[in-house]
Amino acid sequence: MFLSFLQTSETGRKYHTEVFDTCTNVMMLLQEMPVPVIAQVSGLATAAGCQLVASCDIAVASEKASFATPGIHVGLFCSTPGVALGRAVPRKVAMEMLFTGEPISAQE
Repeated sequence: MFLSFLQTSETGRKYHTEVFDTCTNVMMLLQEMPVPVIAQVSGLATAAGCQLVASCDIAVASEKASFATPGIHVGLFCSTPGVALGRAVPRKVAMEMLFTGEPISAQE
């Protein structure tokens, strides 16, 4: 839910820098947690949301959950989420997600 601030019409370099800095801090905090971090997903986790799930120690996903790295659709390769994704799922699944931007279901 913390990533809901990404759904805004704000633009500009300052705003985007703040967003990326916040995401970086959250992802780094996950790595420093002294206890296991569990993600619960019941909808669509995209881009930084997908990275957040991939960075957690355990992910629990409902049948309605799906995951995507859609940056490729606007000409951006999602390299930052790609690192966590490549560590969390099989290589070919990660590559498919990163190269196509299409969502995959929790079952996949």
